Amino acid sequence: SGGEVEDVPEEEEEDEEEEEEEETTATATTNDGDDDVMGGTSRKKHTFDVVTDDFVRLILGEGYEKLDDDGLNIGTENDDTNAYRGIYDAVVVNACFGNFYDVDALLSACAQSLKPNGVACITHPLGAGFVRKLHEESPDTVPNFLPTRDELDALCSHQPLDPIEFEEDLPLPISLDGDDYDGSSGGDVGESGSGAYFACARRTPHSALPRLMRFRGDVAKGYGRGGKKLGFPTANLPSSLFAQALANVRTGVYFGWAVIEGSETEGDDTPGLSITHKAVVNVGYSPTFEGSENVEKIIEAHLMPDEELGDFYGQKMRLILGGFLRPERKFPSFPDLVAAINNDVDCAKAALDLEVFSTLRSDPLMSGDDDADWIGRDGGDDEASWEFEAIV
Repeated sequence: SGGEVEDVPEEEEEDEEEEEEEETTATATTNDGDDDVMGGTSRKKHTFDVVTDDFVRLILGEGYEKLDDDGLNIGTENDDTNAYRGIYDAVVVNACFGNFYDVDALLSACAQSLKPNGVACITHPLGAGFVRKLHEESPDTVPNFLPTRDELDALCSHQPLDPIEFEEDLPLPISLDGDDYDGSSGGDVGESGSGAYFACARRTPHSALPRLMRFRGDVAKGYGRGGKKLGFPTANLPSSLFAQALANVRTGVYFGWAVIEGSETEGDDTPGLSITHKAVVNVGYSPTFEGSENVEKIIEAHLMPDEELGDFYGQKMRLILGGFLRPERKFPSFPDLVAAINNDVDCAKAALDLEVFSTLRSDPLMSGDDDADWIGRDGGDDEASWEFEAIV
C-alpha cells in the first residue's frame, strides 16, 4: 500500500522515531521523496512500489503446480522470482486464506519471500467459524478452512516455518455493525460464533524433508576443490553409481548424518571411523566453478566431526538426509561461495541439534546393527545403494 509518513513536532520526534522507522522498513521498497511544508509543518513524502499479481506464481515461478518428486515445492529461482524472494519482514494473508486452492504452495511462497526470521501471518477479523460458513455456502469460492493449531503445525512441518503464535475467538475491537466497541461485554463474536483469528510462523533457515534419503557407497576422489580451494573437504559418492537415485532429487544443500564404516584391514586405527558425524551435503553440479562444473549430479558431503577424522577415501560411507537448507546457486565469486558454505555449516549444526533431526542419528542405517552390508530398498547393490522413505 502507499501513503505518506509525517515528520512530527520536535518535542515528539524522539518518541515517534522508532515507530516511523518500523512503518517504512516493513514495506517492500521505499523511495525517499522531497520534503514538503504544509501549514508550517514539515512533512516528508514517501512513495511505495505496489505490485498486483498472482502472489504464489510471482514467488515460486511458472509451473510451481508441478511438485518435485521429493515434495520440495519451493518453485524456481530465476531473475524474475529472485526479485521478490527474501526481501520481506512480514507477509500477512488477511481474510483470503480460505480462497487459495493450494495452501501448501501459498505457505511456500510466504516462506520464500521472507527475510531470515521474518514472519508469515494468517488473519481474519471474523474468525474460523465465519470462513467455515462461507465454505459451506460456496466451496468453489472458499475451498479451505482456516487451520486449527494442529493443522497449522502440519502445514508448516515441511516448510522453513516455525509456528510461534496461534489465537482464535479473539474479541473484535468493534461491533459488526461498525460502531465502536467499548469492551463491556467481552467483545463481539458475530453470527458465526467466533471472534478474530490470528496465526503466525517465523521463517527458519531449514525445513524437514517430506521423505528421508539414505545412501551407502564408497567415498570417491572428487575434483580437489572442497579442501584445496574452499577449505571444506568433502566425501563424494560416485556419480556413476548414484545417477538413477539422484534423477528426481532437487539440486540444493541438505543436511543429515554420516558414518564412515570401519576398515576391514587388520590394525587400521584411522580416527573417526564407525562414528556418526553431522553432515551438510550439496547435491548438484557446483555451478560456481564455471568451466569445470560437475558433469553429472553428485553428492558432496562435508562432515563436521566432533573429533579428529582421518583419511576416508575408498571407505564405505552411510548417509541419511533429513533436512533442506537452500537451492544450489551460482555465486559471483569464491569468497561469496565460501561465505554461503560457512552459513550452511552453522545452520546445519544448529538444526541437527533439534529433536526432529537429532533422532536420525540413531537410524538403523547409522548404527549398522541391521546388516553390515546394508542394501537400500529402492536400488543398487552391496557396492552402492539407496532408498527413500516418506515421512507420514
